[in-house]
Amino acid sequence: MKRVMGLTLLISALIFAWMSPISQAGEKTGITDKEILIGGIGPVTGPASNLGAAVQYAGFLATKQINEAGGIHGRKIKYIMADDVCASSQGLGAAKKLVYSDKVFAIHGLTCTHVGLAIRPILEKEGVPIVITVAQGDKLLIPHSKYLFRVLPPTNITGNLMGIFMNKYFSNKYTKVAILLTQEEYGTSGRDGLVSRLSKYGIKPLAIETHKIGDTDYSSQILKIKAVDPEVFFILSYVKDMGVIIKQSHELGLNCVKIGYLGSDFPLIAEMGGPEAVKDFYGPTSVLDAIHSDTIKSFVDMYKKEYPDYMKNPFNPTSSDIGSYVAMQVMAEALKRAGRDLTRTKYIAALESMKGFKTPWYPPITFSATDHEGCKEEVFLRYVNGEAKKIDMEIKMED
Repeated sequence: MKRVMGLTLLISALIFAWMSPISQAGEKTGITDKEILIGGIGPVTGPASNLGAAVQYAGFLATKQINEAGGIHGRKIKYIMADDVCASSQGLGAAKKLVYSDKVFAIHGLTCTHVGLAIRPILEKEGVPIVITVAQGDKLLIPHSKYLFRVLPPTNITGNLMGIFMNKYFSNKYTKVAILLTQEEYGTSGRDGLVSRLSKYGIKPLAIETHKIGDTDYSSQILKIKAVDPEVFFILSYVKDMGVIIKQSHELGLNCVKIGYLGSDFPLIAEMGGPEAVKDFYGPTSVLDAIHSDTIKSFVDMYKKEYPDYMKNPFNPTSSDIGSYVAMQVMAEALKRAGRDLTRTKYIAALESMKGFKTPWYPPITFSATDHEGCKEEVFLRYVNGEAKKIDMEIKMED
């Protein structure tokens, strides 16, 4: 009887360990006496490679500085990067490599929402926490997940803020609007937030058109939008797509106010669109000011010193560089709070203890056990002589 009972208990224990999202071994995966292995994920190649570079460069610089300052309780951070190409299938492969082959402790990065949706089941199954740096799509964190955290506002909030900005900045002047969005969840969730906000003002879009990421010709959609003669044209797309859309809409004579999505502050927008095309263009940024402002200067100077070749590109750095850098600072703070006897459970609890974590360039980051959306603020900008400038007007969520 004792043998049967003992065998039963053993089998029960094995089943429990198999079913548990984080096994005891998984709790310390990626940790040695001297090292903590962190994986970065983003599109190093492909149409969104500028965003992957932001994750990669920020990840390596932040970990270098953390290590030079003594590391985390006697351990140094080792950072490795995986290329997801901003595509679901490649992203799944990149995540599997980090989780199963490289055996990282935690992940930093992610720029494309649809990639995040593809890899979320693996992260949850294996109990691997991630701090998301760029990907905004709402569904990434819906329903709430123990393992996913994000440092920038979700798209639904950005869409809401775009509508609030139009109504407030232009003093309820405009009612005729049209929308062009990327058809991935990144665009659709932002559209939902925007349309919901506009409905509160009694406004229904005259046209809603979609496109695929990386398209090069938007003339069909733009001409359909032009035909309804909007006063405001909302563009909910990735940065490179926005630049081309702005340029082509100007060339096709769609002369109205244009309000863009997150990334509207990227210098690439003005370069691709041209100074005339962006003179009526407005948009949000996740950082505290325009990139070339005094507020952001210390970050730009830091990047010039560390990455002179990267900074030869006049479009660098961007708000995505800053967000990715801040995310790694948040991760390091949580690793410190978790203590020397580091586990994934302690690290997650430390992230959830973060309240108003500040840096010079980014809104404060706050997490809790029930809310892993770390930031719900954005600043809006407009273009003056082809350069983004902060608009001194508070734009925040309303009822």
